[in-house]
Amino acid sequence: MLPGPTVPLRVAIQDSTAELDAAAMEFMSTTQREMDAMLGPGVFDHGMLARDVVGAFGLIKSLNFDMRLVDFDNVQAALSMKLDTLGAGPARDRILVIQTFCARVADYSISLKQ
Repeated sequence: MLPGPTVPLRVAIQDSTAELDAAAMEFMSTTQREMDAMLGPGVFDHGMLARDVVGAFGLIKSLNFDMRLVDFDNVQAALSMKLDTLGAGPARDRILVIQTFCARVADYSISLKQ
């Protein structure tokens, strides 16, 4: 059970498009900086990450959950970062619902493979 008010997943997604867009952009920007610092500029394929992240967030926003494990993992990672910047309130509650859903799907998928 999630702490705080219960928000249906569909409502959380539909009411959070601005936060979802911001989370995707922040995640791609942060990941690019971190990967370049770790591996050196030009080594990591940022174009592929951008396509994956934009595609995954597009599917989530259209309530299409026919996604790969990496898509759920990217969305939940981006939303985890976003949660760190959101104060208490309805926006945070909605993002937490979406992030928790994606993290659980990723966890279940991994456990089924084991």
